[in-house]
Amino acid sequence: MIPQARPYCDQFSSSTCESPTAFHLLVFYCSLGLISVGAGGIRSSCLAFGADQVDDRNNPENPETFQSFFSWYYATVSFSALISLISIVYIQDKMGWKMGFGVPVMLMFVSALSFFLASSLYIKVQARASLFTGFAQVIMASSRNSHVENHDVCDCFHILFYSNSRIQAGTMDRHITPNFEVPAGSFGMFTLISLIVWIAFYDRIALPLASKIKGKPVRLSLKQRMGIGLLCSCASMVVLAIVEYNRRKLAIQEGFSDEPHAQVHMSALWLLPHDVLAGLAEALNGIGQIEFCYSELPKNMSTIAANIFGLGAFPSLQI
Repeated sequence: MIPQARPYCDQFSSSTCESPTAFHLLVFYCSLGLISVGAGGIRSSCLAFGADQVDDRNNPENPETFQSFFSWYYATVSFSALISLISIVYIQDKMGWKMGFGVPVMLMFVSALSFFLASSLYIKVQARASLFTGFAQVIMASSRNSHVENHDVCDCFHILFYSNSRIQAGTMDRHITPNFEVPAGSFGMFTLISLIVWIAFYDRIALPLASKIKGKPVRLSLKQRMGIGLLCSCASMVVLAIVEYNRRKLAIQEGFSDEPHAQVHMSALWLLPHDVLAGLAEALNGIGQIEFCYSELPKNMSTIAANIFGLGAFPSLQI
């Protein structure tokens, strides 16, 4: 949209592309920095702010309300990501990067405007203690309970395998019909669909039915949900490894052993079992971890508690 902000490049000949100047690089890195600051501010505060709206310590059903809130918050965010994977990726592929970035900019503007217009309706909890005091308390409690297991390692491997599955999809036949091909970047939608369907089934069908049969409220504990989620995550990794073994074997048979990006005659739909299991793992273990951290850390660290789960993503990005 601003021609001066990028080096000139002939769209018909890559040999006439100019190298970026210091000004171009400055604009580029400043843009990435602003996106990171903005996204970090929204994602780190949104969940904790939403939890403040439903937190009622005097309500005996508060734990159940929290569990339902975390689940449906995650489902809503996943549904939004699903829409973006389908529509935004399609817009970018068909209309170019300008429209691909322009549509999210307009949506973010509408989102920010609606948030500030409704500001008077929100519950605003005032900080009553120092963040550093709460952090010191957490360190002391952690040293006394060092036997507690850390599940972020599984998150690291889950995100790593999630990224690899998208790379795998790019080297496989992604046609659903002879005339329709799913973009490799959109294959993550199957994980999100699995996550959303499970949350809806668990919260609206499974729990009410089990409670009716038992004659009392029934819910899986945090440890049970995280444990089942870890098993699903491990199973998804096993499935992905089996698919990759067969894909690589077929690539060698077709003479693509030295061409890692070549497309083999193998349907990318073989990745669906992995995506379904990964979605279940995210719905059970991911949401369970967020709820666990939020309930264990002091109230003045609620924003940090809601985002500890994301620490598992950093090592995977380095790998």
